Amino acid sequence: MHTNNQERPGQAATFDAPLARRSPLQLAAFDPGHLAVANKAISQTQTNSPAEAHRLLCSRYKSHDLKLSNGAAGFDFLHVSTRVSAGSLNILKYGAGVTIDPDNFEDFYMLEVPLEGGVDIRINNQDFNSRPEAGLIISPGQRLVSFWRPGTTQFMLKIDRDFLLKRWNLLTGRAEKVHPIFRTSVDFSTPEGWRIRNLMGLLMEEFVRFAHDRAWQIETSTLSHAVVDALLMSIEHDQTPLLPNASANILPRHVRACTRYISENLASPVSVAELAKAADVSERSVFEGFRHYLSATPMQYVLETRLMNARQMLLSEKTTVAAAMKQCGFRHAGRFSKYYMDRFGEYPSRTAKK
Repeated sequence: MHTNNQERPGQAATFDAPLARRSPLQLAAFDPGHLAVANKAISQTQTNSPAEAHRLLCSRYKSHDLKLSNGAAGFDFLHVSTRVSAGSLNILKYGAGVTIDPDNFEDFYMLEVPLEGGVDIRINNQDFNSRPEAGLIISPGQRLVSFWRPGTTQFMLKIDRDFLLKRWNLLTGRAEKVHPIFRTSVDFSTPEGWRIRNLMGLLMEEFVRFAHDRAWQIETSTLSHAVVDALLMSIEHDQTPLLPNASANILPRHVRACTRYISENLASPVSVAELAKAADVSERSVFEGFRHYLSATPMQYVLETRLMNARQMLLSEKTTVAAAMKQCGFRHAGRFSKYYMDRFGEYPSRTAKK
């Protein structure tokens, strides 16, 4: 990768020791300027120019609007990045408070872990924030605006959308064509969030080793795979209800019979009574089976299955919204659009245009 050193004269691009002590990743103090010199596979840029920073991130991520909260005062941009198998590792800070409006991430996910400060973000009219106790996982296709508080530094894993979908299909044995959309907040105080934070800490340690040892092959490391797999298996997303819990890899016969019946009758009304009859069990057994193995009620699973199939049709086929709605069992266009918007953050008509 290209290495771009643009430090201010007489000042090294450094992280101070207090940052290392406060970081949940226990980031060791190091000099990013030395990182780029030691290993040319690491790209590093520091600048006081908002225009230069904006051009750089537009080229590396996507086009976006950047607005400074209080002019250029305090703007001290730093970006350090290198490729990994899942996408890229990034350390990013602006120094000053900035508002970033990328509209949406079209072809990648971004896992953000604050090392200092935090980010306030609005996704599909819902507010979230990162802080030392919580990170963010931003999914493609969601309308978002983020505000970086002054003094914020984040360690981020940019995950290629196709890579994540491939890992999902490998983990589940499915052949999904629609990428998962995650619950945005990652709470580090939960067991699931703790695992994500500490896996990111290992990635940071490997990043530092890679920076000082050219023989260390971070691009082929499987640590970024582990982070992606942990996200998919433990952080809630819109395809979680379609599959068994991680602790139950095989669905019991009556739940399989129900899910098969739903898939074969998407265009028709489906009731719990019909599912019970198809599985030859009581309605109570249907409810308990779905709750235990799919973390959903039968009707929630029906709705999720219909929405996922409708989205897949709109993305991968030349299907009209009306045809997808009908084939997936929706009878009212307004209700379908509302359910779709609530789930995917956009109306079906917009998906059909992609």
